[in-house]
Amino acid sequence: MIAREEGLFSAVWSVLRKPVPPGFRSYLAFGWMIMLLFVLQIVTGILLSLYYEPKPNAAGESVQLIMRDVSSGWLIRGLHHWSSTGIVVLALLQLLRVFVAGSFRRSPTSWYLGCLLLLFVFAQAFTGSILPWDNQAFWWATGAVEAIESVPYVGPTLVSFLNGGPEVTDHTLSRAHALHVMVFPWVGLVAVGLNVWLLARQWSRQREVQQ
Repeated sequence: MIAREEGLFSAVWSVLRKPVPPGFRSYLAFGWMIMLLFVLQIVTGILLSLYYEPKPNAAGESVQLIMRDVSSGWLIRGLHHWSSTGIVVLALLQLLRVFVAGSFRRSPTSWYLGCLLLLFVFAQAFTGSILPWDNQAFWWATGAVEAIESVPYVGPTLVSFLNGGPEVTDHTLSRAHALHVMVFPWVGLVAVGLNVWLLARQWSRQREVQQ
C-alpha cells in the first residue's frame, strides 16, 4: 500500500513539476483560482458542518446559530457562500474563454469534461443553497424538481431519487445534504484530476513536436 501511495504521489508531483508551455499559461489562470476557492470551500464547509444539523426542524436554527452565536461564524459562512459563487463565475468564464479561443478543438475530451464539471459546480451550488431549509429554499427545491421532472425519459426517475418520492419532502433535505457533502466534492476532485492528466499529456506532446 505504501509503495502504491508513493507511486501515486510521485506521478502527481512529476506532473506538477513539468514546465507549462507559454500557450497554456493563460489557460491555467482561471484553473488555479478555481482550485484555491475549492480548497476554501472544503475548509469552510468542514467548519460549518460542525454546527449544521441536516434536519428539517433544526436546519434553519442551526444556520442562525452559526451566524449569531458561533465565533466568526458569519465570516465562515460568508466565505463559503461567496467562494461558491466565485467558482461558478470563474468556471463559466473559463469555458467561455476556451470556446471563444477555439482551444477545445485541441482537446475535445478535456472540453467535454469541463462542461460536465460545470454541471456539477451548478449542482453543488444549488444543493448548498437549499440547506438552510427555509421558505425560499423550499420553493427553490420545488422549482428545481419541476424542471428536472420535465426532462424526457429520466426526469421522473431523477425526481424520485432526489426526493425519495414524487414530491419535495423532508427527505429532500437529507439527500441534498448527502450530495452536497459526500458526492459532488469527490466527483469534482476526480474530474479535476482527469483534466490535469489530459492537459499534462497534451503538454508532453507539444514539447515532443517542438523538439
